[in-house]
Amino acid sequence: MRDGKQTPKRRDLAGPIVLICLGAALLLSTTGVVPWAAWASVWRFWPVLLILWGIGAVFGRGSAVGRIAAPVLLALILLFAISSIASQSWWGWGRWAERGEGAQGDLPYAKTLTVSSAQFSPSQVRLNVDVGAGRVFIGTQSGGDILTAMAGYSRASRAPRLDASMSGSVLNVDYSTGREGFMPFIFFGRPDEHTLTLGRRDTPTQLDLEVGGGQLDAVLAGLAVTGVSIEVGGGTVKMGFPEATAGRPMAGGDWGARTLRFQIGAGTAEIVEIGNTGVQRVSGSIGSGTAYLDFSGTRLAGAVTGDIKVGAGKLELHIPTDVGVRIDSNVGVGSLRVNGRQHGRRGLGVDETWESANYSQASVRLDLRVEAGAGSIEVTHGR
Repeated sequence: MRDGKQTPKRRDLAGPIVLICLGAALLLSTTGVVPWAAWASVWRFWPVLLILWGIGAVFGRGSAVGRIAAPVLLALILLFAISSIASQSWWGWGRWAERGEGAQGDLPYAKTLTVSSAQFSPSQVRLNVDVGAGRVFIGTQSGGDILTAMAGYSRASRAPRLDASMSGSVLNVDYSTGREGFMPFIFFGRPDEHTLTLGRRDTPTQLDLEVGGGQLDAVLAGLAVTGVSIEVGGGTVKMGFPEATAGRPMAGGDWGARTLRFQIGAGTAEIVEIGNTGVQRVSGSIGSGTAYLDFSGTRLAGAVTGDIKVGAGKLELHIPTDVGVRIDSNVGVGSLRVNGRQHGRRGLGVDETWESANYSQASVRLDLRVEAGAGSIEVTHGR
C-alpha cells in the first residue's frame, strides 16, 4: 500500500503460459494428431523445472527478471517440445517405413545427388551423414549406384551437400543438411526431407552419423556394416538391421573390430537387431537422453564386450535368450533393473554384477561395464 492506496498485484504469468501450452499439446493428442506415446519427448525437458526454481530463488518470484524470464523460458521449451512430438507423429518412423522413401511432396525445392558405381569401384565405403534440423531416411537396395540422395527443402540456402573422394581403395562419402534449430520448422510448417539409398549392400560400409536437432531413420537390410558411430544432440535416431549380410561377417573398419559407438546428449537412439551386424564391441555415453539397444540377430559370435556411461538418462538393453550376459555396474543414485525387478542395493557408488544363468555355457557372451550417475539401466533377457 502506498499513500493510502493499495498497490495492484502483479500477475505471475508462468502458470497461465504453462496451462495454455499444455492445453494445446493435449488437444493435439485427444484429436489424434499426436499419439499419447509421444509425450515421452516432453519428459526430456524436466531440468527446466530446476532452472525456473533457480530463477525464483535468486531474483524472487515477484521480481521483474522472474516475471519475464520464467514465462519466456517456459514458452520456448514447451514450444520446442510440442514441435518435437508433433514432428515425430506427422513424419515419424511409421510413415517412413510405410513409404519406404522420403517423399518430398510440396516442398518448394528438390534435388537428386548421386555417387555413381560407374565412377567409383571401392573395396570399402565410409559414409558420413550430418543431420542438422531436417528428416533423413537411409535405406538399402540390391544393385544400383553406391549412393542416391533425394532431397526436398524449404529454401535454396538449405540445399544439401554431397562430396565423394577416394583414399586408396576406400571411398569417403559426406552428406550434410542444414543446421538451423527448430525455429524454421515452426515458420515453414514442415522439416526438410532427405532420402539416401545405398545400392551396394555387399560393399563393407562404415557409418558415421551426426544428428543435431533433426531425426534420422535407417533401415539397413543386408548392409555389410564394419562399424557404426552415432552422435545425437537433441534429435532422434531410429536404426534397424532387419536382414543379416549374406556370406561371412565382414572384417572391422577403421576402428579394428566391428564396433557400435554412440554419444547421446538429450536426444534418443533406438537401435534394433544389432546382432545381424556381427558387432564385437559396444561403446557409448548418455547424458539426459535415452538409448535402446536390441541385440537380436544371427551374426553374434564369441565374446562381445562394451562399456557405457549413463548420466541422468536411461539405458535399455534387450538381449536374446541364447546369449549369456554379464553386467558389471557402478550405480550412483540411479537403478539397475533386470526383467522388471530391481537388482542389488540402492545407494551412492554401489558396485553390482548381474550374470545370466546361461552365461558360463553360452557360445555367445555379452560382457558390459556400465556406469550410471542419476540414470537408470533396464535389462530384458530372453523376453
